[in-house]
Amino acid sequence: MRRSLGLVTATLALVVVSACKVTSEGGAAAAPSTSISASGSGSAVAGTIPTAALLQPADLNGAEMKPVDGDAGKALRPPRPCGDAHPSDPARVASTAATAVHPSAGGGESTAPSVILETIVRYRPGSGAQAFDELTAAIARCPGTAGTDTREWQSLGPLDAGDEAVLFRTSTQVRADDQATLAPWTWPVAVARVGDDLVLVADLGWETMNGEETTVRGLITAAVQRVRATT
Repeated sequence: MRRSLGLVTATLALVVVSACKVTSEGGAAAAPSTSISASGSGSAVAGTIPTAALLQPADLNGAEMKPVDGDAGKALRPPRPCGDAHPSDPARVASTAATAVHPSAGGGESTAPSVILETIVRYRPGSGAQAFDELTAAIARCPGTAGTDTREWQSLGPLDAGDEAVLFRTSTQVRADDQATLAPWTWPVAVARVGDDLVLVADLGWETMNGEETTVRGLITAAVQRVRATT
């Protein structure tokens, strides 16, 4: 689908300043405070993830990450291609999810931005590699089928980022502009392991327009650097 500015409407509602705490099941439950926490030195605090670990405006052409709200990228918070919990889920000790409206690299009035989703999940010492392996295995084991209420999952191979990383994409189907036909809506996703932290960066596109693979390939490198600088 064309990334036309005429489609730029209420998607800004995806990025809301009110904070939500992400549950281990991938939903969002209202909480009095966000799961993001920053210490004076910018280092991680036990059970929390500092705001400095997230992508910063310098990484996003000036865009700022805001705590995720509602259903934005819900299928990736966390990704569960097979629909069930992973054995490593009880080892999750902290998580955060945020979105940003990332300006198009081309700029100008004829292009639309993308909604970038980033999640960081911290596991108990020694559990991060298991969590990464379980996710990549689930993508291979449960490819699924893209439909209006179902998702397809496809691994695109390893990435050179963090201790280990992989690129994949997930697709569903939505009504095209004419409302008479179905069209794929695809999100490219990069996931990297940094010690016992899993860092996910996805391009959710704009409204029902596809995300860009080149965007997440670039941002995952910056995301890994931010996490490493705070651990």
